[in-house]
Amino acid sequence: MSMARTKMAAAAEGDRGLPIYFVIALIAMVVPITFEVGGLFLTASRLVLLFVTPILLIRLFGGHYGALTKADVLFGLFLTWFAMAMFLHWPSRFLTFVGSNFVIIAGGFLLGRCCIQGPRAFRQFIILYGLLVLFSLPFGIYEMFTSEMPIARFLEKIPGIASSKDVDYPSRNELERVQFVFVHPIHYGLFCSYVFAMVAIGLRDSLPFVVRWAWAMAIAFACFTSGSSGPFTGILISMALILYGAISGGRWKIFIWTFVIFYAVLEVLSNRPAYFVIIEKMAFNPGTAYGRRLILDAGLLQITRTPIFGTANPLPLPHWMTGSLDNYWLLVAVAFGVPAFVFLMSSYVYTIIKVCRPDLSADPKLAALRKGWVIGLIGSMFALATVAIWSELLSLTFLVFGSGAWLMKARAASDDTAIPPEDIPEKPRHRYTRFPAQPPVSAGRLAR
Repeated sequence: MSMARTKMAAAAEGDRGLPIYFVIALIAMVVPITFEVGGLFLTASRLVLLFVTPILLIRLFGGHYGALTKADVLFGLFLTWFAMAMFLHWPSRFLTFVGSNFVIIAGGFLLGRCCIQGPRAFRQFIILYGLLVLFSLPFGIYEMFTSEMPIARFLEKIPGIASSKDVDYPSRNELERVQFVFVHPIHYGLFCSYVFAMVAIGLRDSLPFVVRWAWAMAIAFACFTSGSSGPFTGILISMALILYGAISGGRWKIFIWTFVIFYAVLEVLSNRPAYFVIIEKMAFNPGTAYGRRLILDAGLLQITRTPIFGTANPLPLPHWMTGSLDNYWLLVAVAFGVPAFVFLMSSYVYTIIKVCRPDLSADPKLAALRKGWVIGLIGSMFALATVAIWSELLSLTFLVFGSGAWLMKARAASDDTAIPPEDIPEKPRHRYTRFPAQPPVSAGRLAR
């Protein structure tokens, strides 16, 4: 097989649509049912991941999805360190706790990493995800005024099935905080925020401007109904990056250095960390920003005490606080150790840098998909610094992260499908002459 045919076959192989089990797994993440099988506590998505995770892991190591990347290795090291920390903290619960969380974390990542290998599958993922958020919006509006979760209450009527409970958080601005089907309003807000930039920018060359932005604004409104400032901050950051990209023509180095200088000046002039100044300005409730500051102070102090494998003990927080560690990155460092945080964050940063390197200017559709994913991921990273996540949202978070891994090897269509000159078969040339044809010269005659 020629080099050109090999390239074209690989492109076709990588541009398959989403497998049916991916669709089932993603939909299962918004099916709020819990049940027990043989003493195992399961949810709909966890049951699906329990079956597909081992298969995807074997196929990944078998090279079915390309060679392992440094991001894969770093993510694997994060999971390994997480397991070691759990063994030290809870040896009696090691198998059940680590096994369950491995399925939740690794299963979500492998779904995105392995099932999305090209632009076709990625667009289908964005559309399906975005439609799920639109589907949630009418239920969210109803819940915002009534505080009732109709889907969860309906499913609870099935024998042997439990569903999400209403956490009954205080209303904000006289509106109830929407959970939809999730265990917490913050999780619903994150569920909406992750896909905002991918719809608004990722589908730029696939849908008209009005359709995309109407869809994106509906997603932003759905996020707003959660009453959670962290996820909505992620959307605001995404919008700021989109606006800057449109105005500057993509001069991102200038933006990065401007942000670094601005943050440094704010850090020097403020009587508290610049991070909290920004959070306080964006928070729906300034009291939550103050609480996060106490959490960060206590978390950093704990890290200095147990930097290697973290601690299983709760943070020493004031009695009036719930004890929830509302900063996922800090939670990883506190509970599992600084190395776990370094491995996970390095996997994120390496992937973003690697994805941004190829020149995709010759393929606007591919460039739009990349831009939407990168901006959305950066927004989610900021949002995760203000919230704690578990269960379905943990799987979804790493699914979104893994879904962009194929972009590290993406090339413009003109580069992938072009046939190199040496692979183009020469057309037979007919030579017309009045001289008779000469017999071929043998190697022996040439030697003489």
